[in-house]
Amino acid sequence: MSLPKTRKQGRFFWERNSNSKIGKVILLLFFAMAISFLFMVFPSFSSERTFQIKLQADYISSSEDRSTIIGRGRVNLEYKDVQIEAENVRINLHTSELLAWDKVNFKFKARRIEGENLRYNLEKGEGTIEHPKGREGLFFYRAEEAFFSLEMIELRKAYFTTCDLSLPHYKITADKISIRLEDEIVMSNVTFSLGNIPVFWLPFFVQYLREENRFILPSFGYSDFAGWSVQTGYYFYASPFFQAKLHLDYKEKKGWAEGIDISYRSKGGKGNLNTYFIKEKDTQEERWLVRLEHQQSFSKFTSLKLRLNRLSDQYFLKDYFGQEYQTAYLYLAHGGPGYNASILAQPALNPVFERGSIERLPQLKLNFDPQRIGESYLNSEEAIEITNFKKDDKSILRADGFLDISLRWTDFAYFKLRPRIGYHLFGYWYEREGEKLSDYRSIPCQELNLFSELTVLSLIHI
Repeated sequence: MSLPKTRKQGRFFWERNSNSKIGKVILLLFFAMAISFLFMVFPSFSSERTFQIKLQADYISSSEDRSTIIGRGRVNLEYKDVQIEAENVRINLHTSELLAWDKVNFKFKARRIEGENLRYNLEKGEGTIEHPKGREGLFFYRAEEAFFSLEMIELRKAYFTTCDLSLPHYKITADKISIRLEDEIVMSNVTFSLGNIPVFWLPFFVQYLREENRFILPSFGYSDFAGWSVQTGYYFYASPFFQAKLHLDYKEKKGWAEGIDISYRSKGGKGNLNTYFIKEKDTQEERWLVRLEHQQSFSKFTSLKLRLNRLSDQYFLKDYFGQEYQTAYLYLAHGGPGYNASILAQPALNPVFERGSIERLPQLKLNFDPQRIGESYLNSEEAIEITNFKKDDKSILRADGFLDISLRWTDFAYFKLRPRIGYHLFGYWYEREGEKLSDYRSIPCQELNLFSELTVLSLIHI
């Protein structure tokens, strides 16, 4: 008699749950692997980004995998707001690290640093440079080494001065100088020196760069003409639209001098008014300067520039400021679709010493943008210039017109070529001994332009 078959509940239950658990485990493992793969792959793609470098050099090469670019000889690099000039540059496109050795000029917007052996990260915007020198506000500085970013410059074993001579008459030396851009200069272990002679010491010193009323830090200088001198004054900040500097200076050989400089801004315009006066104690001669410079933008296409100089004599600027005399002028420019027009007037405002100089009253210019000639590869460029030259009571009217024909840029592997030919025609009208005369002449010309440029586009993995 056979026994009835019974079902082993325990074993059946375990087998069912075991299969279910194994399936769940496999599913979880597969899901974890997929998630891990996504974390490994997608961040890589998301962290890749492009950046564009404009690089020019006499010789450009790259590594076999094109991860490194090397430029040699008159290297000029541009990236965003950064410009670098050097003799040798190496760029790692994977790490964004740049190395420039020998002499280097680094420029970020309006700020410039000169030095040697630059290390800079293009993406982070920070780096180091050896033996840097530059300018911050009215101060010139030099140092053994500098660390800088887009927000700050930190100098090691440095000195500051307002004297831009290679051997300054005075200087402020410090172990460490931190420059918070457009804010302040903080120095530690500071020594003030006249020449190489220490005068006094401070544990720290702060010079503010931001706009506020303050006394101007005394600066010292020397010239053969005036001897030793000290410049002091007060800076008056009324608003972003009006500032003034009151000057009170003493010069060893000439005595006390004073002046006022005014800076102003208006809607679409800005300018400076400078005055300076001294009664020399050795000659009792009164010497002075009044100068106005103004820029005005009337629209996006029309602008004006103005400079007016009045001086006691032609050597004043050279004696007291080391500057050459610059003539007065008024310049009005307008740009339109396909052309640019301008009017220039250069009068003589100081007849005592400008007598005999050549004035332009006025000069008219009209330039046309290059235009393609039909369906050809040729471009044409035209310009007209009319000038009334005046010297004392004599004047000459000159008209100058030219036509240039050039071939469009021809691209080769690493450079572009562009030949050009032209023809210039001059006409003169003048008066001699009561007789009106005229003359003409023409000048043909030819030119060959060569231009090289390398643009690097790369994917960076971080």
